Amino acid sequence: MTSVADRSYFVGLADRFHVDMMRSDGVVVLGIRNDAGVRRVKPGDRVAYYSPKEAPDGPPLRAFTGLAEVAGGGPFMWPKDEPEIWARRADWLEHAVDVPIRVLLESLEFIRNPKNWGFYLRGSYREIGGGDHALISRAMMGGADG
Repeated sequence: MTSVADRSYFVGLADRFHVDMMRSDGVVVLGIRNDAGVRRVKPGDRVAYYSPKEAPDGPPLRAFTGLAEVAGGGPFMWPKDEPEIWARRADWLEHAVDVPIRVLLESLEFIRNPKNWGFYLRGSYREIGGGDHALISRAMMGGADG
């Protein structure tokens, strides 16, 4: 397991429907059609998922919806309906609750300009600092450290 000093933190982007699928299967996905994202993370790294929508064609959600810690083992093809989805095993915090991003916008360091916050959440994932991850985790765990 990675020591706290060597741990990295990420925000993954996926709609809630796919976050729920990942949680159910005990995996994290950081991008599709290539394995760059899941190769970048290592056991012990933590991922907070931001969901812009409920489902691919669903209504807006704009909330953090899941917390996971990368487990051992390397990337593998996750056998789902979509082609080439690379994943890694992960342990999910089951009691995390959704937290609207607007609640945290002014406090997140990786969002340098809260008026243009969407710019900072483009792509499949982004690395963030431990302080930002702790803030997101505490909010999702009702004040407990995640």
